[in-house]
Amino acid sequence: TSKSTDGDRIGSVDSVEAWRLDRGGRNVRLALWFTFSAGTARGVWSFTVLSGYLYALTGSNSAVGVAEGAQGMAQLVMALVAGVLLMRGWRRDRVLQIGSAVGLVAAAGLLLALSMDAGGSSWWGSSSDASSVAVMTVALALFGSYQGVWNTGLETIYADSVPTGRRASLNTKKFVLTLLASCSGPLLGNVYFYTYGSDTWSDNALREVFFIGVSLCVPPMLLLCFFRDEDCLGKSAEGVGAHDHRQGGRQHGLQDAGERRPHAEGWEGLTDVDGIGGLRPSGVDSSADEMDGGMLVPALAAAPLSLPATPATPAVSVSVRGMSEDEHERRRVFVLRVTALNDLVSGLGSGLTIKFFPLFFKNRLGMSPSAVNWVFIAAPIFMAVGARVANSLSKRLGRPRVCMFFGLGGALAMAVLGSLDTLRPGLPDSSWGVYVYCPVYFMTCLQHCCRPIKKSILMDWSEKRHRGGWNAVDSITRFGWSGSAVVGGFIVDAYSYEACFLTTSVMLAIAAVLWPLLFKIIPPTGE
Repeated sequence: TSKSTDGDRIGSVDSVEAWRLDRGGRNVRLALWFTFSAGTARGVWSFTVLSGYLYALTGSNSAVGVAEGAQGMAQLVMALVAGVLLMRGWRRDRVLQIGSAVGLVAAAGLLLALSMDAGGSSWWGSSSDASSVAVMTVALALFGSYQGVWNTGLETIYADSVPTGRRASLNTKKFVLTLLASCSGPLLGNVYFYTYGSDTWSDNALREVFFIGVSLCVPPMLLLCFFRDEDCLGKSAEGVGAHDHRQGGRQHGLQDAGERRPHAEGWEGLTDVDGIGGLRPSGVDSSADEMDGGMLVPALAAAPLSLPATPATPAVSVSVRGMSEDEHERRRVFVLRVTALNDLVSGLGSGLTIKFFPLFFKNRLGMSPSAVNWVFIAAPIFMAVGARVANSLSKRLGRPRVCMFFGLGGALAMAVLGSLDTLRPGLPDSSWGVYVYCPVYFMTCLQHCCRPIKKSILMDWSEKRHRGGWNAVDSITRFGWSGSAVVGGFIVDAYSYEACFLTTSVMLAIAAVLWPLLFKIIPPTGE
């Protein structure tokens, strides 16, 4: 059997081992370390404390939405800028270094804003609260820029360091690590509330925890400087159905650098694998493949392939299940667009409410900062278990079906959350209201359990050279979580928290019903 010159032929044992031990493994390990450390630091201040602190300074949900919306808008713009740079050939590690520099400036700005409020008076005459909020809004915009750059760069270099076919499970592990970090941040905040600070919503108590959290963000910012493009994989990390435009449209995954594509007659009985455009020579048992999340790492290395000794022949157009390469390309683009549209709609919907849950628990249910933190400690654990269940179900039901079921479940729970006060007036003010609202809130997190699955679809179906752009589009989802908070804040002030929840439920349901468009394209892996 011929071997690839870069040693990473898709599906070969050698390539997987090389990835684990040497090349892509280094970037993967750094990404996991960054995910945990940055998530822990951000969790200390960006959930309960940030919304509570801004509300303590302004007394307005709309002001909270504007400040956090600035963060989301900046994240959107800089994610798109980073995506364009990556698609134009910029080094991924260089983009991450730029993100590191922007993050350090943002951290300095946030610490400056906190020190201004701590001083009790403005450095230039106006009230300290107003000055602190103004500077913090600018600093949050810089922090959003940092998030947009590192998210686009990191997700791209991570995807390019993982062989196609392994992303669903590895993205789930990364997602679970993110959620564990999200637990660690609020837990550290509670340690401080219980030991050194007062468990109140005062700006002094919140400021102290805020300061610690921002300071902890600095080490992971520096960690971004240690990623290397040289540690990325070659074509074993290519997207499904991607074509090498530099070599006459040969299909990635069938041929790595230095290999010649066999004559058509050497590949009799090519079959489509799960309808995704992956090819398998006849005689290769599908049970020998490592199937993961709907993608294929075929056992081609073990297949008896006979390559011709004649010079390389022109690329042939292989038809899979009667589909031409153009039809496969259209199908691939369709999958990417539907997935990105789902992310956009669900992200904008979630963004209406995600920043206001701490204030809802505070203002409507009368919970303390530490009690709200306990909710945000428990929610990631629920999502981690849900992500594992979703990944397991996707192998039998298919990724789009699981995403639809979980999305509709989250939408229904959000609708219940927005209707409880109407169905049972006075429930939020009752002594047992917390025990009703919190479990329902956990159920609203169902749609987030499918994020690693959705990310695996996006990365598996995108070409390597376009992944930076698709990761930038995917960052719009994260923009939605902060950017649409501006609209959410005005809805809360004009109507109620419940009205905002109901609006979110409608958008989540709209996003969920997009998934049937992909049922026949991405079937269950067990089929």
